Amino acid sequence: AAPPGGWAHRPSGGWSQSSAADQYDLQGCDIDILDCASLSEADFAASYLIPNRPVLLCGCAQGWPAEERWSKRSIVKRYGNLTLNVGKIAFPETYGLQATQRTLVELVEEAESENSLRSGQEMRVPEFAFDAEILQKTEGALKDDYSLPAWVQHMVPTLTEFSFGQPLSGANMHFH
Repeated sequence: AAPPGGWAHRPSGGWSQSSAADQYDLQGCDIDILDCASLSEADFAASYLIPNRPVLLCGCAQGWPAEERWSKRSIVKRYGNLTLNVGKIAFPETYGLQATQRTLVELVEEAESENSLRSGQEMRVPEFAFDAEILQKTEGALKDDYSLPAWVQHMVPTLTEFSFGQPLSGANMHFH
């Protein structure tokens, strides 16, 4: 299934574009894909939240200041010196694995250089940053870059986590 309006990419903000998603069989995906703007709190709660059913929400970020503030140049300028925990899985130390620490600017440079080398090479599982303390580390500034849909704002709990990585990095589908 494709999201409402298709999978058309928006301007990249200076980021390299990846074709990693082309490897996935979207026809075999059994998760509903819904337009965030047309979903009501009642429908979300009844169909997804209460039965613990996964859903991919599309379009939730439209109109966010992050559309401009998270261009490669801007995010490096604003948050490049932040030190983040990095590993092949989220919170590796929880599972007895060692995390490393790198700044966001180092991660951006590594991701961009890996992406340029990747053409024609076999994919590997890259490391990524996953940080649940991002709001504290940015002294709340990151919260000015996004907003939750109106129907989510009073639901509890909401958790802000930051993830950054190369194509095919990131946490597997999971729940809390």
